[in-house]
Amino acid sequence: MILETPTQIPEIENNGDKSIRDKYFGYESTFIILHPFLKNDSVNIENEKDLTRLNWSEIVDLAKLKDIKELDRILAFLHCARSIAPKSVWLKYKKTIEFYNLLDAEVDNYPICLVYPTLNYLYAIGYRNIFIYSEYNETKISYAIEELINNETNWPMYQTRILTPDYKILFETNVDERFTYVSGDKSTIDKMVEAINLEGFYCDTNTKPYWSDEVETGETIDWSSAAY
Repeated sequence: MILETPTQIPEIENNGDKSIRDKYFGYESTFIILHPFLKNDSVNIENEKDLTRLNWSEIVDLAKLKDIKELDRILAFLHCARSIAPKSVWLKYKKTIEFYNLLDAEVDNYPICLVYPTLNYLYAIGYRNIFIYSEYNETKISYAIEELINNETNWPMYQTRILTPDYKILFETNVDERFTYVSGDKSTIDKMVEAINLEGFYCDTNTKPYWSDEVETGETIDWSSAAY
């Protein structure tokens, strides 16, 4: 599902900082994949890739949040990337997660529930190998996609970059982020989003890494007062 690009507050839109597209200028487009939530199914809990996915739009509706920006700020607070959160929003979020028995969207890494659909898609469009490396070690290691799919080779959990050998498709997930950047040709990304059932939005020329930031108003809580 391709969402509208979120509107940034003027303080972010006009601050002159480098945008996401400035980093990935060598690619036609950059799409932000919002990491899905998972239904904590006791039957499948040992195999994360088989759990039912829920997208951010569904969580916004279930928790009666304002939008995905508000959800992203709550997730950032959950993972200590933001120091405060509105108390009422935090409580709505936590009650929703507990009531529907959900697992929070994954942070730091490309989620396993997306890894295997992504590998299958890359294989289907002709790729047989991928490079995998990390934010902290840029040594690119080649892996056979088929071996990863068949679990003949274990997925390197803490690797946060996936690159096709022709350098045409790049996935990057950063520490403390609840989403992954995928860069490539727009037509390629469009087809992949539909095939894998991804949710997210395209970065415009001025979308910043902190696109969801806003000043919190009303009663807030900090890490010491939040009941995790």
